[in-house]
Amino acid sequence: MIGVVTGEDVSLDYSAYTATYDNENAGFAKPVTVNGLVLAGADIDNYNLIVPTDLTGNINAKELTVAGAIAQDKIYDGNTTAVVDFTGATLVGVITGDIVTLDTSAYLADFDTPLAGNDKDVTVTGLSIIEGLEATSLDSLELSNITTGNYSLAQPLMLKADILPQKFNVSFEGGGIEGQIVIDGDKIVKPADPVKDGYTFGGWFKDAGLTQPWDFDKDTVTADTTLYPKWVANAVVTIMPKTGQYAYLIVAGAILATGTTIVLINKKRQNKEQ
Repeated sequence: MIGVVTGEDVSLDYSAYTATYDNENAGFAKPVTVNGLVLAGADIDNYNLIVPTDLTGNINAKELTVAGAIAQDKIYDGNTTAVVDFTGATLVGVITGDIVTLDTSAYLADFDTPLAGNDKDVTVTGLSIIEGLEATSLDSLELSNITTGNYSLAQPLMLKADILPQKFNVSFEGGGIEGQIVIDGDKIVKPADPVKDGYTFGGWFKDAGLTQPWDFDKDTVTADTTLYPKWVANAVVTIMPKTGQYAYLIVAGAILATGTTIVLINKKRQNKEQ
């Protein structure tokens, strides 16, 4: 204490003191009022205690965290944009009786990279809070009812989600062959060769013009894909009934080559020679 005469028995008794801010709201250099300070000692009657009136202090904003936010999985699309579901999100740390609303209207969320993968980090920014207003009143703000600065908000951490590989539909023209769903960059499982009366199957092609064969060992799927079958008409060889000589007919459009299947038809005479 300042002002005590040397040798006199005077001390400060602060055992029952109280100190209060001018109000409960956060702020800097806020006035503080002290009560309950008294003098103790044998010589207290010689003194008057002047309680400080210029005390100030800071009330820092209380930091809130967000619980229950869920980052959503997505299919690979080449960018890092993420979506977070705040339907079940709550603010953790709000003092009982205070009304604080989470405002998600300007939030942004991004994956760490645009590449497909599991449990990828998702970063959220742009979340804010509105103090003193029920969530149902967000569309009709009355600024006189809103207090600000008592809380701060920590953006959600440790959110994770998957970027799933893109999948494509693979169909086989002509029917009879079940389609496949193939992950981007994977190969098509080669189906059993189809069968068509009077024709030999000549493989699957990338185009309807049958100019680009599909290589099941090398080619991969990067988009929805339709494969087209090539059919080679079988050549027909007939043994002439009377002469025993061979006559042949190549069905229109057929191309005979090494390995082409030839169907032999031996027709018996059904009528007696005249």
